[in-house]
Amino acid sequence: MIAVFEDLNKNLLYDKEEDIALLKRISTLNNTVDTFYTFKNINNEKYKLKLLKINDPGIIKFKVNKPITKNITAEINNTTTNYYLNRYKDTITFYYKNFKDSIGINLYIDTLTFDFKISNLNQKNISISLDKIKSNNKELFINSNQPVNYIEDSIEIIYNNQNNCFKKQISPSQFYINFEKEVDSVNIIFKTKSIKTAYTTLNKADTLLYTYDNINNNQLNLKINKQDTINYIAELLYNNHLVRFNNFNNKSNLIFKNINPGTYSLRIIYDFNNNNLWDTGDVFKNQKPEKIKLYHPIEIRNNWNKELIINLL
Repeated sequence: MIAVFEDLNKNLLYDKEEDIALLKRISTLNNTVDTFYTFKNINNEKYKLKLLKINDPGIIKFKVNKPITKNITAEINNTTTNYYLNRYKDTITFYYKNFKDSIGINLYIDTLTFDFKISNLNQKNISISLDKIKSNNKELFINSNQPVNYIEDSIEIIYNNQNNCFKKQISPSQFYINFEKEVDSVNIIFKTKSIKTAYTTLNKADTLLYTYDNINNNQLNLKINKQDTINYIAELLYNNHLVRFNNFNNKSNLIFKNINPGTYSLRIIYDFNNNNLWDTGDVFKNQKPEKIKLYHPIEIRNNWNKELIINLL
């Protein structure tokens, strides 16, 4: 086995922020080129929170120094409130409605307590955008730049293929529309009284019009060969950024639909402990990181289905 340690500060010591790479076996029979997967050692520090600068009112984010695996209790102005963790469980998001005054946030993680006082909360005009990464020709996700109340009866949805649709606010800043059948294009009209901000005033902006045209029919079909019962995570990457992911353990086929044209990579993670995360292991305890298989490049073209065979035997 060979271990490679990153030495960013050139102190000839391994520090917690530096990466490690492990290769289990090296062939000395001939010259070969192999791949090292780097990972960070287990972070045994206590949780530390950093308040991120957010330009949108009603939204507060905290960055954590490691994934949160403990229970969280959160309070805003001494009132228990909901919170949202991101995919990697290292960012906490809060939505609040009292913009005009300063607010106090109390966070309780495991046995630790964090107190924050935030002031200078300024009003900002509302803006609405379509989440094109998550949306497809059966589901639409609409985001606002601050917490709002969507008035469903004042939101008009016009589409070519006439069929029933379901619409609902699913978070303080997100509105969801689901169609019974696939649609080609959609116009979503927000009337002047369709959005209510936390200032208790109705949105006075002109009617907003969104057209969702040229929905991508491209998809990536994965044919999976496996015989175990391990949980896996399939992550689709574009320019090293995660765009889609899916968990599977007993599926033989997996489909990523409505993908923009481009060149992608696919990362398959062996999630041995079923926590839906990639675990980095601990080189000092001889615990290796969870295994990863990387497939690239994967070219997705317009109006084209790509099929890829994944052997996990």
